[in-house]
Amino acid sequence: MLEGSHADATGQTQDKERMMNTIQQVILTLGVVLFVAACAFPPYEGTVTMVRCQAPSLEKNVPLGYHFILQPPCEDEVLSTMEEGQFPSRFASSQVVLSQAILELLIIAAVTCWLLVLLRPRRKASSPATHLPETTIDEPGK
Repeated sequence: MLEGSHADATGQTQDKERMMNTIQQVILTLGVVLFVAACAFPPYEGTVTMVRCQAPSLEKNVPLGYHFILQPPCEDEVLSTMEEGQFPSRFASSQVVLSQAILELLIIAAVTCWLLVLLRPRRKASSPATHLPETTIDEPGK
């Protein structure tokens, strides 16, 4: 019966060593919240196209900032970034800047993982004398 209770105590100690500490749990939670927020509010870019009769059309890209994924910027928001009279006959659209969104998500994931590794629980270091083999020095005169 004592052996069973000793094994349980040892198992509980090993489980505690494997578990994340409180700081790691907070960092992981913040990382997940930032990741979800970055997915819900991606960066947008607007494209304004000027249509001309006898010449090729011109396009201008305009950064629009971050917007909720289910409510992208409308055509009026894109056109409001342009100066009046700059494009008399124009069409506007908006799209997610995928390269910037992916980079943002990778940075959030990398920083979160780095902090989790940096703040992992340290194992108790044993004294250096226990790892060194015992050596004896023979004196030449004896």
